[in-house]
Amino acid sequence: MPRGLGNILAFLEGYKLFSEGMSQRKIQEYLAPSYSSRSYPSMRTVGNWITQYKAIAPHDQEESGTVEWNRLEEMGFGWEVSRGLETYYRRHQKLPTKRTLKWWYRLSQLGDWEDGELADWATRYEEHEVRALFGLEPEKLSELDRKMLSQRSR
Repeated sequence: MPRGLGNILAFLEGYKLFSEGMSQRKIQEYLAPSYSSRSYPSMRTVGNWITQYKAIAPHDQEESGTVEWNRLEEMGFGWEVSRGLETYYRRHQKLPTKRTLKWWYRLSQLGDWEDGELADWATRYEEHEVRALFGLEPEKLSELDRKMLSQRSR
């Protein structure tokens, strides 16, 4: 687990923003309104986070990059994930990561999903992987699978 990590959710949000190409200052400014004046991350804290973000393997960094629709094939996806990209964009007003689309595709193979529900589960699986990248002790994948499958059986 990263040392001195007081707010895991802010750290993870910062990673998403960093992966989208946001600078240290922009990440700090983006996160500031979400916290009281005394508890939002300082520039130094965000700088320390960025050092940790840069330390993960290049392949894992690539998985965190956003996917543009016109580059689906180039990034290893078939056009069938277009719907996942579009659904994610409608829900979040930004492009999904390669990791999110990978999970969207896997989950879509189960069939009979409502678009929003599928996008939400893909995001949960993505968060699981990102937490594991940084040693943040994610919920066991088997437990996440059980929750997803039990919710689908209703």
